Amino acid sequence: MKKIITTLLSIACLIPSLNAWAVEFKYSSRFPDEEASGKWRNAANELTISGKIERGDTEKFYSFLRENRRDALFGFSTIELDSPGGDVIEAMKLAQAIKEFYPDIYVSGTCTSSCVLLWLAGGQHVMTKVQTIGIHRPYFEKEYFAKLPMHEAEVQYDKLSEQFKSYVLKQGLPQSIYEKLISTPSDKIYWLTVDDYILIGISPPAYNERYKSECGSIEEKHARKKCRNTILSPERSKALDKVFEIKITSDKLKKVYNNDEKTVYADPTSIRRHDNVVTMVSLMDFKKEQKLEGGPMYLTLNVEAEYDCDEKQSRLLRFVYYSGNMGGGKLLWADNATSLGWSAVTPIAGRDHLLKIACGKL
Repeated sequence: MKKIITTLLSIACLIPSLNAWAVEFKYSSRFPDEEASGKWRNAANELTISGKIERGDTEKFYSFLRENRRDALFGFSTIELDSPGGDVIEAMKLAQAIKEFYPDIYVSGTCTSSCVLLWLAGGQHVMTKVQTIGIHRPYFEKEYFAKLPMHEAEVQYDKLSEQFKSYVLKQGLPQSIYEKLISTPSDKIYWLTVDDYILIGISPPAYNERYKSECGSIEEKHARKKCRNTILSPERSKALDKVFEIKITSDKLKKVYNNDEKTVYADPTSIRRHDNVVTMVSLMDFKKEQKLEGGPMYLTLNVEAEYDCDEKQSRLLRFVYYSGNMGGGKLLWADNATSLGWSAVTPIAGRDHLLKIACGKL
């Protein structure tokens, strides 16, 4: 009996440690909640990814984003990693999902094995300390080879290895460092040095060339940052629309307001409810071109907002500008409304009708 109890206790002690290795997505560095002053909203501006990468983590990542749209809008300027790696194929899928947001990626603890695929996915990938980023030959989970005849196993290994190589080289890992990676056994680690990081560079080659072509001649720091945001904001907006499945089509819109300047529409298909708070997208279609401050001319402004159905108030989340009418033409700019809190809904420009549609009362 004593032996059985000892065995059960040993198993019980193992369970938390196994769960602790599972990958975790967590927002941190949240903005202060100063709703009364209207200065800030309680939203995240940093995402931490920690733990072992396993099959299904990419869908887990998307589900995490959908759970709170407000945090998702603000949580991708920076990602911090602390992971021992895990399933290489799943890591490539997760890296591709992250890559679409072009975040700046740092390592808060250590990032080894397939975690490096996530690090390379950043619009900027930063190494601040030595012996924090480790590489070795890819190790594929046994499920990818189970019960395969030997010749099929060889084909599978070549296929997966080529996918891995293609990805890391495309994301800027130099051939010389790739050779160090492939020559390091999967049970050993080669830690990237400062010289290695200089060779890798801070950005993937395609990103770097795009940035230089438009912003390379700008010397002033804030102007360079604004130029970079001009390139990245439309891409991040497209990625968010993909995650939230937002695709505005004119035949699904409801007209709520019209005057000599613009027509305002609600998009009921974009409605997402969380308790008494509803998120919905509206579209402002202008009859004459409008000037985006410090930017180009636009004819459409999409506004994503939250509506509190009980308190009859709203707060803005995101603005997306298009060059053409009804969301047509080029996506010019997207921005988050970081400085606006809740406000009472008024009849101005059909806002009361937007509230009713969002809350299912119209």
